[in-house]
Amino acid sequence: MSHWKFPRICGLLAVCFLGLATNVLAEPGEALRFFSLDEPVTTTLDQAPDDIAQVTMAIVARMRTDGSLDTAPVVFAPSMADRLHEKPFRYDGFYVESVTVSFIGPANSFEGGRRIYGTLQFADQLGRRAATAFGVEYVFDGAEIYVSDVALKLAVPVDPDIRLYLLPTEKASQMLNDASNNHLEMMAFIAEHAIDVNDASGICSCAIVATTFDRIPGNAHLYASVSNTHNGEKIVMGSHYVMDYDGWRVAVLEGQIDLSTSSNMSIEALFAAAPTQIDTPATFAVAQSFVPGEANQ
Repeated sequence: MSHWKFPRICGLLAVCFLGLATNVLAEPGEALRFFSLDEPVTTTLDQAPDDIAQVTMAIVARMRTDGSLDTAPVVFAPSMADRLHEKPFRYDGFYVESVTVSFIGPANSFEGGRRIYGTLQFADQLGRRAATAFGVEYVFDGAEIYVSDVALKLAVPVDPDIRLYLLPTEKASQMLNDASNNHLEMMAFIAEHAIDVNDASGICSCAIVATTFDRIPGNAHLYASVSNTHNGEKIVMGSHYVMDYDGWRVAVLEGQIDLSTSSNMSIEALFAAAPTQIDTPATFAVAQSFVPGEANQ
């Protein structure tokens, strides 16, 4: 929290499809073989079987643009065009970090093909992540791979990456005025102006900034909060703002923060995952916390 650090981006995952690359693909004239996976298998596009990599890359290409893009030899059914991209978000600056496959089965067709369920994990150079669950069905039609069905959905992380920062109040106000329209610009501003709490002491007129580095759905919630370390009761602060940037959430809470070694304040990011059922109340838990007194001891 004290220093902004660009997270180290993991290289291409070394985990491959285990035996899938040789066992799933059929030699010419052979029937396709399929596997019931005991647990999801994570790979990279470089290591995936050719047809799976080609279909995945075609899906990603369509996610980045409109339906007119030529993705040969992968051809999408005309009715699939609207399913292949999110209107407000095009994954600019994001690369495919990995592909996790949870199911491989035969297509519901008399022609040879596959049904695949899995998750695409995207990341950018800042360390932000976006995961998209996908289901796709395709058949082999001569030299073409014909995609007859596809579905995409935001995949919600079980344990989202949530981070806490402190900004001087005047810098937080400047951030909200100048950089509040763009999440990357906001993160760059925080990188430059965040307080190093290891060197800070006394009472600070500050703003707590809690932000997700994983994309989360609209019915999940993130708040910044302060509680008493002795009794756990909430300490009332000032104005609280919540912003959403295509799923990356930012919460800003202003107030007087005690950064001394005797501080009884616990600075917290409270997160509530999307409810699994309609009309289920949100359940908040402390996702990240920081006690100034502990850092300065």
